[in-house]
Amino acid sequence: MARLTVPELATRAGATVLEECRDHGSPTEARNQGAEFALDELEADVLCFLDGDLELSPAFIEQGMAHFVVADDVVAVKTVADAVRDTVLMKVFSPIEDRTRVEDAEPNAPPPLPVHFFDGAVFAVIGGFPAIGFREAWVFTKRAVDHTVKQHKRVVLEPACIRYGHLNSLGEYKAQRVWYNRTFVPYVEHVGPRGLTGLPGR
Repeated sequence: MARLTVPELATRAGATVLEECRDHGSPTEARNQGAEFALDELEADVLCFLDGDLELSPAFIEQGMAHFVVADDVVAVKTVADAVRDTVLMKVFSPIEDRTRVEDAEPNAPPPLPVHFFDGAVFAVIGGFPAIGFREAWVFTKRAVDHTVKQHKRVVLEPACIRYGHLNSLGEYKAQRVWYNRTFVPYVEHVGPRGLTGLPGR
């Protein structure tokens, strides 16, 4: 019996699966297309962006969404990054958990990437993710947090929401590095030299 693809599994789980229809396929355009569909067609109030290679802690969505229910001034929810260190590859390339760094961050520091929850109105104001590839999620998040601070709203951390990264092979690691290297120049052109300082890891 053939293994089900990710879209097939998502559909069986009740998710709405979209086929990317932009001119140049990329994670950036997929995020923007999904967000626009959720806001326009589903009238969603909150957006959560997930990468397909992550594992999530139990009740991740419910715990993140709860903040938008209990407080009107919360417009973004941070999550905690970690890694599944079950192989030599993961122990070498993901040696340090970043939970302490995240929990000690300033209240309005950008949410660690690539997972975060945002009020849908913020996405509309910011205009979506810039099509630059490398660190495009960080650039979007920085804009969103700056907007949040100006509006006297809050970004909060939910320490129970943990996202675990994992690499299955050196081939996956190489492909990731190639993508970052290929899109680094557009990122520099977008943010300028000052944008290269003080940025958290992807």
